[in-house]
Amino acid sequence: MKISTRNIYEFCIYSIIFLNLGFLDVFGALDRQAMFVSILLGIFAFFIYIFDSNRRAIKRGRDLVVGIFLILCVFILQMFRIQNDGINPRAAFITFGGMLLGLATFPMYELLMTQFKRTIKYIVNIGFAAMILRIILWFFYNFFHINLGRGFFEGREDWTRTILGFSLVRISEPYISVFLFIICILGIYNRGYFKKKSSNLIGIALLYFYAIFVSQTRMQLLVYTIILGLMILIQALNSKKIGIFVLSVIAILMLILFNREHIISFFNSFDPNSVNGYSTTVRINSFNYFFTEWENSSRWLGFGFTPDGHAVGLNKYWISDFGIYINLFEFGILGFLILIYPLIKGIVVSLKSFKIGAFYSNLFIGLTLFLLISLENIYLLNLSTIVPIYFGLMLLVENRKLISRNKHENISNNSNI
Repeated sequence: MKISTRNIYEFCIYSIIFLNLGFLDVFGALDRQAMFVSILLGIFAFFIYIFDSNRRAIKRGRDLVVGIFLILCVFILQMFRIQNDGINPRAAFITFGGMLLGLATFPMYELLMTQFKRTIKYIVNIGFAAMILRIILWFFYNFFHINLGRGFFEGREDWTRTILGFSLVRISEPYISVFLFIICILGIYNRGYFKKKSSNLIGIALLYFYAIFVSQTRMQLLVYTIILGLMILIQALNSKKIGIFVLSVIAILMLILFNREHIISFFNSFDPNSVNGYSTTVRINSFNYFFTEWENSSRWLGFGFTPDGHAVGLNKYWISDFGIYINLFEFGILGFLILIYPLIKGIVVSLKSFKIGAFYSNLFIGLTLFLLISLENIYLLNLSTIVPIYFGLMLLVENRKLISRNKHENISNNSNI
């Protein structure tokens, strides 16, 4: 059996997506090992792509290509600048490997160009499987005190919050959750992954359930709700049916009106003086700490790679608690501008593709909204697998005129994934 380059791309990209969804954490805390293997697979797939004479041309978006290699340069530079005794090159290689996963953009782009439906279907299938697995593990741990997933709870036995009178140990959100959320929203308006609209609604409900009870992440709830409202308006506007657009606006306003007390209570929870304000206070103090560290280092190059956690007195400050702007302190003005450029370009590409109305462009717009609203640091360990997916979609949108017209690979609004 002859192995094609497409087979290699599939194996590498699908493995990267699988490894970082936490399936192996059932056997122990293997997230860092999974990322290490993922980076190696991404680099390997990139070199296969370089020597692939049949690869699809990238005629547009070459500035993104340059940006990816500049990010690689930032990574290499910072590897030589490691000054913190709490982190070694291997740990930095894994923790900040999202900067290297950008190289997997090219094989991802190749898969999206040649087999869009197959690739998206795999991501959705494996993504929902990971969500359901985490819910099952969370349920057994909290209500039957049976630990079926050691890696998910190891060191997090006290990572609890009280909800509905229950003190529940939480499991963090997987990187793919917002991707799945957007897929389900699009499925309500267009023929998407799930053929039945009710299935898409169930998917949205499942993701909300996870954010409310399993991860108990206030920011995730806020991001979901804002994206839901904006995507409803965008889809209604693209439908060119004024009635649907008006009804969508009214529905959103009514939802806000009838839930105003809950919304006010939600935003008040961020108040440092509130019952749940401790985490807000810690974040304010940690921001001041990292800002001071930056001022005492190089303004242009930052203080470089450091461990995620910084023990300061009785407190511990986490780099992962911050969004994309922590890169300003870590990598300085120069590094921050390079790392932020793909996101700025993503906004521009989204605005240009707003009227396309195709499934792939709407998916990209939804992901851009997520990154813009949440300001997540996509280059850090916990979210970095989204990098090749997002960058690959960006190249796809820009090179859409080159997309295969093959009936089975069509990615227009009217095709089921």
